Amino acid sequence: MKLSKEALFFRAADGSCVLYTNSWGDSIFFSADGKKFFEVEGSGQSGSEDDHEFSFEDPHHNLKGKIRRKDDALKVNGKTYKKVRRPSKVAIVRLPRIRESKHLFLIPDGGYVYVSSDRFHDEYEEYKLFIGRGAKLRNVKIKKDGIDMLRDGGTMWIDTVEGRLHISAPSRREPATWKETIELQKLDLSLYEIVESKDGVEVKKREL
Repeated sequence: MKLSKEALFFRAADGSCVLYTNSWGDSIFFSADGKKFFEVEGSGQSGSEDDHEFSFEDPHHNLKGKIRRKDDALKVNGKTYKKVRRPSKVAIVRLPRIRESKHLFLIPDGGYVYVSSDRFHDEYEEYKLFIGRGAKLRNVKIKKDGIDMLRDGGTMWIDTVEGRLHISAPSRREPATWKETIELQKLDLSLYEIVESKDGVEVKKREL
């Protein structure tokens, strides 16, 4: 990847490096040897452009922690990195594609409505909706620009070729609905084993 003039490069005494694609760290990469850089997920940023802190997750190496930037220095889980001259390009490995369960609902007829997205690429285009009974739920096509969300902690609408799913924010205490009138029961995802594949989704209640 070619680096822009906005990119910032930090190196520790042991040769490990951190790459910011810009001063805010909108995209962040870690490298143990300064040669291959692995993208990490940042969240919960607070502070200013050159004085901030946020959490990170590195799924490549199963690491989590905090990044603290103060001017030309970083601290990552206690290790200090100093700003140095950036290279013109680096070899990178992007965040992996991992499906993540978002919602599971029970339909009055005994079927399920299931919604998933990508864990590290949570754009609207990554959302999928599945519906069905028994061992396999089928994928229902979401219309183009068929997802809308409110910034209230959870309200969303998903328009599919078969109908609309409406989910209210938890604070509203309103049931989700399918096809405008069918009320759904929200299920606890932790109580179910869910396997998503190209052929559909399998939902099975965990044995207690």
